[in-house]
Amino acid sequence: MELRTRLVVTLSVLWLALLAACAAAGKPNVVIMSPPSGSQYFEGEDIAVQSSATDATGVVRVELVVDGAVVRVDPSPTAQGQPTFTLIQTWKATGGVHTILVRAYNASGAVSDPAGVSVNVLQRVAQAPTPTPTIPSAPPPPGITPPSPVPPTMAPSPTSPPPGPSSCTNTAAFVQDVTVPDGTNWAPGQAFNKIWQVRNTGTCTWSGYQLVFASGEAMTTNSTAAVPSTAPGATADILVPMTAPSSTGAHAGQWRLKSPSGLFGPTLSVSIVVVGGGGGSPPSGGCSGTPNIASFTSSAASVTSGNPVTLNWGAVTNAESAEIDQGIGGIETPGSRVVNPTVYTTYTLTARCGANVATRQVTIAVLAPPVAVPPAPSLSSPAEGWVFRNFPRTATFSWNTVSAPGTVTYNIEIQINTGSWQNKVTQTGIAGTNYAMSAFSGDNQGRWRVWATSSTAGEGAKSDWRGFSFNTGASQYAGTWLNNDSGTSGVTRIIISNSGQTLNVHPYGKCTPTDCNWGTKSQTFSGEPFVISGFPSGGSHQLTITLNNAAGTSLKAVDFNGTSTFTYYFHK
Repeated sequence: MELRTRLVVTLSVLWLALLAACAAAGKPNVVIMSPPSGSQYFEGEDIAVQSSATDATGVVRVELVVDGAVVRVDPSPTAQGQPTFTLIQTWKATGGVHTILVRAYNASGAVSDPAGVSVNVLQRVAQAPTPTPTIPSAPPPPGITPPSPVPPTMAPSPTSPPPGPSSCTNTAAFVQDVTVPDGTNWAPGQAFNKIWQVRNTGTCTWSGYQLVFASGEAMTTNSTAAVPSTAPGATADILVPMTAPSSTGAHAGQWRLKSPSGLFGPTLSVSIVVVGGGGGSPPSGGCSGTPNIASFTSSAASVTSGNPVTLNWGAVTNAESAEIDQGIGGIETPGSRVVNPTVYTTYTLTARCGANVATRQVTIAVLAPPVAVPPAPSLSSPAEGWVFRNFPRTATFSWNTVSAPGTVTYNIEIQINTGSWQNKVTQTGIAGTNYAMSAFSGDNQGRWRVWATSSTAGEGAKSDWRGFSFNTGASQYAGTWLNNDSGTSGVTRIIISNSGQTLNVHPYGKCTPTDCNWGTKSQTFSGEPFVISGFPSGGSHQLTITLNNAAGTSLKAVDFNGTSTFTYYFHK
């Protein structure tokens, strides 16, 4: 009889386990690795939710849900999904208590049971202003009675009566079991998150409300849980972390909503069945059923190769042993370990209680160190806006060297504006820091820029454009040019006129009582430098004339008298 009873119990347990497996088949499984439930944040912080979803047919997307609203959806990197999808999703924290859920979908459209945590976001407290110290007044002279203080003028009281007690009402309606429907099977000691969804059917906004344990089995050490702030008509997901009792069979607990004025709303129940064990002896070490791993997280989800990252884990309970792979081995709990992964690495924390095993995983993506691409070269000459007056219209451009790994060469791009910017030349692979441009088309605007290329880091940043232009017309030299030095003993002034591209140059030298007139010499202008000699009364004087600035308002003349050279500057 005893054998038959044991056989019936064993078959019943196997049947319940089979039902649980069938119920779970066909949909993904998802776990939240961080943050732990009950974590606190401040308003404005980014809450990073690290989760891992698994499904044999492939996880195609993961949703992050806050207080019932989807705030982020991340698709799988591959269209067909992947068996394990680990990622970090962020949400900007707002004040209050919030329930955060993660849902995963597979390639067949099946959705996982949600994994959830509850977080409390605190308001940042503004610093009180520093009070201004009160300086006591000097005492009155002897024999003088100080005047009585004048009472402050009080503002008239409003005629409206003071506000009375709030007239809103607190009522609620149960919507659904988001997780752990009644009758869910759990192994002894297995941790789970129970989430109820309720609707605020009253007229009060739930702020600072609680869910409190009312009767039955709490299955948690906390008899209260915070309720998210909920407006009338809205729904709230309320999460309580629980642990299945160690004894097999049915277990149930009842919870109620509580406002500052008392309990209200329907009774919210949790009802589970603890299965497993088969009546045998518990494993050595005092554990029974599936171990509990409070948390397993990392200080960063990705690091640059060569940089450390810290693994952190909470208490591991109901277990004979706990270890981490990748060469770490057995661990004390809670604890932490600094690791230096060099490739994409998944760390698995494994806890064992006899044949029962629980695992948590953390994946670290290792990024290649950034390559220092060459900076943009600084341009040397010509200066911004420079006007070339030489013919043929050629120019030499120069820049400064840059520091970069490998062999560095340079590239230059020159454009011409003939109504719109067009490419004149793009020259790559220049070994030096200058480039001689061939003839430019007409008296037009141009611009140029330079960038470097490293044999190991590739192309670098391009410099800003720098403008230039050509002007080879003779008329820009016409005018009466006066020596900047009014007391000069050399060339005092030069009068220039033009007939087309022919320049008529008429200089004067310092003489007493009047300046010496060298006479006029005419010559075709074909670009700078413009060299002219043979003045009728100028003897052996030879003048080399150039305009000295981009605006053409300064003229430079170098006078060679056959033996000596003198340089003069003129203005109109």
